[in-house]
Amino acid sequence: MTVFCIYDASGRIIQTNKVYDPPENYEASIRELGHKFVKLDRSTLVSMDHFYVGRRKVRERPVMPIDVSKKVIKAGGVDTVVLTGAPKKAEYSFDVNIPGIGVQNVQSGKLPDGELEIGMDMPCLFTVRISLWPYQDFAQEIEAVA
Repeated sequence: MTVFCIYDASGRIIQTNKVYDPPENYEASIRELGHKFVKLDRSTLVSMDHFYVGRRKVRERPVMPIDVSKKVIKAGGVDTVVLTGAPKKAEYSFDVNIPGIGVQNVQSGKLPDGELEIGMDMPCLFTVRISLWPYQDFAQEIEAVA
């Protein structure tokens, strides 16, 4: 069994195909379409969330070494959660789940120094997301209580 990982210029795997008995012209067909690919001898597909292609090899996406100071804070602007260890220039966002309204994006941007501190004025549940290619995306749910 053969797995083909098609990837873009950044190494992001955009498609994986498991082919039981590839026809002779299969690889030529992929090249003809202008795709870059890596061919693997394995029985399972490659997770696009956990792997990428670097130097023509499938590699595991590293996990960001982010430390979260706490997962429950007091609302009202008197308490904060601090996230440290994110790679510099990583993108962040945080979404608040407001009962009756739904999920709303509150803020997003880039982390110049790899640290983020957040406080909340009202009780709510919010999710902090941090991403930087090729790292695996990070998400942490935080609760602000009364």
